[in-house]
Amino acid sequence: MAQFKDEYLGSLLVRQRLMLESENTNAVLTGYWAVAVQGDGRQVVMQAGTRSVPDYMQQTFARDMARALNSAIRHDGSWLVLWTHPCFDDGQERVVDFNMWHFLWLDEDGDPQFTIDNEDPFWLALANGELHWLEQAEYAWSQWNLMMREVLAPTEGQTYKRAQGQAPASSDTIN
Repeated sequence: MAQFKDEYLGSLLVRQRLMLESENTNAVLTGYWAVAVQGDGRQVVMQAGTRSVPDYMQQTFARDMARALNSAIRHDGSWLVLWTHPCFDDGQERVVDFNMWHFLWLDEDGDPQFTIDNEDPFWLALANGELHWLEQAEYAWSQWNLMMREVLAPTEGQTYKRAQGQAPASSDTIN
């Protein structure tokens, strides 16, 4: 398998996916804060919305989970951990909480493949512990892998790499 390239983390495709994850039901961008781990261990923070910054504990959770996911179950890709749907105080001045957090897996070509969404309260995320979330992510990846690579098993001529600028052939599109 190919080695994941760090430059995929800031690609337009990834930023678009992060914005999509942060849209509310009315397709309004609510803001996000995401962290990824590069191959050399450095962490990259991405955000939309200058006020969409999680508190110290939430940032620590995201950074620790990004490090653990990319260390234990990278699967030739990369995991991003993000907080979305911020809740502001009454004066709309500062974020007091986030309604959702996610694990997003990018394949070795930098294409976002699937997201694990979570609306549980943050205290429950902490109470469940890192091992619980690693197991959840591994299970989600194994289900995605089974479906995409074994059940559907596209031939090489049917696949294309969005993150690398490839588009489907006209015969691959639905009219």
